[in-house]
Amino acid sequence: MKTKHLLLPAFAALALSACTSTPTESVEQVDVLYPSTATLFDLSPSGEQLVAGMAMTQKVTEIRRSGDKALVCIEDRCAYSVALPNEKFESLLSEGQVLPMSQAIVELDGVELQ
Repeated sequence: MKTKHLLLPAFAALALSACTSTPTESVEQVDVLYPSTATLFDLSPSGEQLVAGMAMTQKVTEIRRSGDKALVCIEDRCAYSVALPNEKFESLLSEGQVLPMSQAIVELDGVELQ
């Protein structure tokens, strides 16, 4: 059983090192604000819905380009890649914005999780 527990972290480390060692033609760095997951939903004593604890986190995000692919890495961890980045991807990037992975899957074409 211990081998199974050791193989998963080893595989994850291999996948991350393969991602960071991918040859790139250019690298762009963008400071991006991402929503925090620390959100609380509750009801007030009068029955009104409340949302509390919402925060934004600023992360250095790298766009690593190689051929017809753009790799989106957040703090040196690759999140997703976009094959043939479309106009929407380029437009957001020119405004200093990068979609979080959950939105990119829905809104961009050719997204693959890393």
